[in-house]
Amino acid sequence: MALYNQGRYAEEKPLLAEAIEISRRINQPRNLAGALGNLGTILLREEQYEAALKLFQQGWRSTATPATATAWPSRWTTWARPTIT
Repeated sequence: MALYNQGRYAEEKPLLAEAIEISRRINQPRNLAGALGNLGTILLREEQYEAALKLFQQGWRSTATPATATAWPSRWTTWARPTIT
């Protein structure tokens, strides 16, 4: 409902659209278990999305520098190389 108060629509947020569909299914007792399971998945995804958004808004940056981001890990460079005779 908060999205409607902000002048937005449910289609802009797919998770909200899924939650609305699940709430419709909850009204049918035979679909209750599946609907509740799906709702739990949606809430988990929403929580992960909000956590990632919070990190982004705080200015989170990766600790990798451009030099280390493109370099091969040292364990990959220690492969046995065939000797050419």
